[in-house]
Amino acid sequence: MTERQLWEVGLLRLWADGFVEPITPPKDSYHLLAHQIMALALQQGGIEAGAWREWVGRGSGYRDFSDQDASELLAFMEKAQIMAADGGLYWFGQEGERAFGRRNFMELFSSFTTPQLFRILHGREEIGVVHPISFKTRKDEPPILLLGGRGWLVNHIDWEDRMAYVQPTEAHGRSRWLGSSQALHFRHCRAIRSILAGADPGIRLTKRAAEKLAAVREIHAWASPDAMSLVRGADGDLRWWTFAGMRANATLAEHLGRLTAVGAVDNFSLPLVPTASSNDIERARAELRGRIPLAPPIPDGATDGLKFWACLPPAFAERTLRSRLGDADAVKACLEEPVRCTSCQ
Repeated sequence: MTERQLWEVGLLRLWADGFVEPITPPKDSYHLLAHQIMALALQQGGIEAGAWREWVGRGSGYRDFSDQDASELLAFMEKAQIMAADGGLYWFGQEGERAFGRRNFMELFSSFTTPQLFRILHGREEIGVVHPISFKTRKDEPPILLLGGRGWLVNHIDWEDRMAYVQPTEAHGRSRWLGSSQALHFRHCRAIRSILAGADPGIRLTKRAAEKLAAVREIHAWASPDAMSLVRGADGDLRWWTFAGMRANATLAEHLGRLTAVGAVDNFSLPLVPTASSNDIERARAELRGRIPLAPPIPDGATDGLKFWACLPPAFAERTLRSRLGDADAVKACLEEPVRCTSCQ
């Protein structure tokens, strides 16, 4: 059973359970507010400072914005010459015309241009696609991705065009087939964990698929349906298997400090230093529970990948990214759910 097949079995388990992913607009979408202000100015031939609220203020993605937030945003756009005020109405300034006025303001006809995924290229060959949080590393080391069963060192990231260029490397290249560089939903990861722990997939498997699943379950015999696992491998490496998704695991790795080892964070686990004990982990979890919500890490240069990022004050751009790169509910679950130890101190 391949990695992709296990993902599919997890999705089918969710389908059998009747799960439908909720559609919840992310908070702090300041770049979308900037987009609406500009689009309304174009539509109305100019817009008053607070008129956006009459048009979109009742929308679920905009209700939480305060008048002060909107004023700060508009003031920044005016300072950056993206917007200019004349007689109480705002219209495009010199920089706004240059950045968004081409082809009759075509850039304003959508709030995004490309998916929130990056193409990974080795020369001209596309290796795969990854979530941008895959580029976040510790200790100023270059990112190393696990794709196609091996490690890839990231040489350059093009945030605007959402591409990254890599070369093969043996460093940290012991790819666990269960890992991935695409961020999965928390419930999807937990469905996969339940299947590894023995739950019925909810579908009829072929004989070959059933045999493959049995072999995968044997490898992950420590998996529990209602607890996370600390697992020490034969090589001495220690990993915390959360099955919480990459966004939650990257956030935990960022805040565990000295307990986090250098290595790959994926959807199902994160590396810990070999000397970490179960007591160390519990103390760290207790300390982090008092700091909820935890801010997710932001890769260097990531704000450049936001459409309309030039409209945002740096603090607003950072808040916008944190709302997209984090998963507060998954992090909270990881800090509250029991942890079992397998061959750990």
